[in-house]
Amino acid sequence: MLFGLLAVAAAYLIASVCGRTETTTPVLAGVVASNLFQALLSVIKIYAGTDSQLPSITFWLMGSLGKGDMQDAKTLLPVTLACLLVLLLFRRQTDVLSTGEEEAQSLGVNVRLVSFLVILSPTRMTVVSVSICGVIGWVGLVVPHISRMFAGAKFSRLLVLSFLIGGFFLLLMDNIIRGVGSVELPLGVPTALVGTPVFAALLVRSRRRTPG
Repeated sequence: MLFGLLAVAAAYLIASVCGRTETTTPVLAGVVASNLFQALLSVIKIYAGTDSQLPSITFWLMGSLGKGDMQDAKTLLPVTLACLLVLLLFRRQTDVLSTGEEEAQSLGVNVRLVSFLVILSPTRMTVVSVSICGVIGWVGLVVPHISRMFAGAKFSRLLVLSFLIGGFFLLLMDNIIRGVGSVELPLGVPTALVGTPVFAALLVRSRRRTPG
């Protein structure tokens, strides 16, 4: 959990130092932080015990809902509700912020505060979820784009619909892998197999809609 928060903090710091004048700046800062912590994780894997610790780390990196219990749910629920509440409270400022930082500042939005909260709240939810279920990729990339097709760009509708569709998608994938074959696959495998082509199709579609 601590590593996840440190990774986001490092990305935010790098983006702040470089100046977030372009969309690519925080993205590239995230890539830098991700590679740094991937290297640290590789060091941990090297020194982990090969009999029990290394298989557990490998399985955690691919994600699973099978190891969660009610105590985990009690930990996850209040954090999720609190973070969702913060995002909903700042929904209007987030909509304004999407038009650009200069435009948002001219309309009286505290850009630094809103940006910090909009980054911190999803990070908290993600970190707690990953600490329980492991790394389940592609859900956060694909689901918001699908939700935008139905909800439009309004943040409040997009947030709620992404939350519901993401949960349904995870449960669907989990039920499929539990019902097929004698060996349970990590949940990150089917989400990647489904998410990769869907994201590629959405990318091609958006490129075709872009003028020029």
